Order: sequence, then structure tokens, then C-alpha cells
Amino acid sequence: MDAGFDEDSGRIATVTAAKTYFHDEKGHKLKAFVIKGDILLAEEAADGFVCATFISGKGKVTSGYLAGDAVEISEPEAPEPAGWAGDWTTGEWQNLTVKRGGKPGWLQVEGEAYWAASAEAARNGGVNIGNVSSEGPVQDGVLGFTQTVDGSYKPFSEEARDNFDCAIQLKMIGTNYLAVEDSGNCGGHNVSFSGIYARGKVSFDP
Repeated sequence: MDAGFDEDSGRIATVTAAKTYFHDEKGHKLKAFVIKGDILLAEEAADGFVCATFISGKGKVTSGYLAGDAVEISEPEAPEPAGWAGDWTTGEWQNLTVKRGGKPGWLQVEGEAYWAASAEAARNGGVNIGNVSSEGPVQDGVLGFTQTVDGSYKPFSEEARDNFDCAIQLKMIGTNYLAVEDSGNCGGHNVSFSGIYARGKVSFDP
């Protein structure tokens, strides 16, 4: 369970140009663009371009290559716990809310995730649901816990997948994105909270 948690996942690209367009891998300019001040997830840079991904507050993902001189790449430090607070989304299928926890430096995480075999299945009520609600401390820039029946704190464990426990860990990428991974046991069949979230909230409405 390492997607979003590897050592190269902490870079961001801040747009410094007034406006710059995405390009495909062959260098063709696309219709999508970003404007000055937008924050993106940055990946590899080569031949004067930076591979980057922008996620809107509604969970819409736009990826492509941006001119290297139109962005500034940085590796921001993890924010203090208060900087995690707010609503986070990948779109209507995954939403999380982070709040101040019951102890100093702790954070509470609540949210819902959904999965359906198709849009038609979702409209007909064929939706699998997952819920998470727990809290824990931020340690080395990562918030992790294993959900318990009585609500007591239990650290995140790599063994949770084999033990059929719902475990989840979260890591901020700058102040605009949140990387999330779970154990695959946090809801019904195929339900997952794993992904990269942006600030925002989208109601589930199949």
C-alpha cells in the first residue's frame, strides 16, 4: 500500500505564468489550462516540460505536461495539524472531513465512500458503501489509524489487510492535496478510500 506515499509524491507545481496550457506526451497543446496561483501535483520533468496533475474542488482530474518555465516546483513541509482541517474529495464517490481531535495534535477523520458496477446500477440502488470515523495523532507527517468498534485509538497496521480490519493512513501534499490509502476493508465489495483528494465536497447523487 504505497501509492501516494512514496518519496517522490511530495512535490507540487505552482503556476507562475498568467495562463499556461497542458500538452500531451507528443507535445500537442490541449484545451485544458491552469492560471497563475493554481497548485498541481508534480511528477517528472524532462525536455523543458513538467508532468503535472490538477484536481479541482469537485474531484475533476486534469493531467498532462506544462512548460517548465511556467511553474515553480517545490517540496513543501507538512503543515501543522490545524492545516489538515476541512472537507476533502475525489468526487462524489469519496469524501472525507478532517477536524480537530480530542487530544492536542490529534485529528478526527470522518467520511463515506461508494462503489457501483455501473451508473445504471447506482441509479437502481446497487451501491456498496463504506464509512470511516476515528481519530489519531499526526506522526512524521502521516495520520494513520485502525478503526475499532469502541472508538479507541489503534495505530495503522500493514497487517490490517490480512486481518480484515479497516485501517487508513493520510498524508498532506502541500496544503491543497491529501494522499489516502486504506487496507481494502473499509466497506462493501470494491469500496475504497484510497486516492488523492483535493479540498472540497461533492454530494453523492447517482
